[in-house]
Order: sequence, then C-alpha cells, then structure tokens
Amino acid sequence: NIADRKAYAIGLVCITGLGDWPFLAPLFVWAFRNAYLEVDEKMRRQKTIKAYGAAMALFVVYEIILNVMDEPLDVMLAEMVGGLVMIALSGVCIICLYKGRRRGGSSFFSKWFFYGFYPLHLLILGIIRLVRL
Repeated sequence: NIADRKAYAIGLVCITGLGDWPFLAPLFVWAFRNAYLEVDEKMRRQKTIKAYGAAMALFVVYEIILNVMDEPLDVMLAEMVGGLVMIALSGVCIICLYKGRRRGGSSFFSKWFFYGFYPLHLLILGIIRLVRL
C-alpha cells in the first residue's frame, strides 16, 4: 500500500544519514529513476534536466548546512563549486550521450566486474585509512 511505501522510503533515506552523501543519494536515485521511466525521449530529457537542477540545489543546501560553522567561507565556496561542476559535467555526459538503452556487447563482464570492484575498492580505501592512522 502507498503508506507502507512512503514509510519505507523515508526510513531508507534516514538510514543513509550514516553513510557518504547522506540523504542525498537516495533522493538523486529517485529523481533520475523517475526521469528514465519516461517513454518519450523529449520528456525524459526535460525530466533529467529538472532532476539535475534539483540535485544541484540539494547539494548546495547540504554543503551549507554541513560546513557553515566548520570552514571559512572561501573554502566552503570552493568545495561547493567543485561539487557543482562535477554534477554538471555528469549531467552533460548523461543528457547528451545516453540514449536510453544498454550498450551492446558482453554485459556479463561489466556486471561482475563492478559487483567486485565497488566493495573491493572500498576495502582498499579503508585499509589505507587505517594504516595512515
């Protein structure tokens, strides 16, 4: 039912408060999933642009809340601009290059490569962090 789904979604967003990009990551996924469910290519592009706009606005609010008391204004603005540039570049790539379908070829390799790569690189980064402490 709808109430259960909303409660589940809110709980999932709250749980992300413990991780990287807290609260933003699930909202970004939801916005982009909503855009790519659109069948009409023109509408999909418009929804994707709106999703990127919302992502950039949320990122700015998040950075301000997170850093307003901890960092000097120039450092906070530099980090914010850097993050916005990366979001914008990913948006240009996706909006201009993605055609709504998978690339041909072997999806077996890329599927299992990334299933292994993601946790493995996090493990390596965690070990590096422990060694540096």
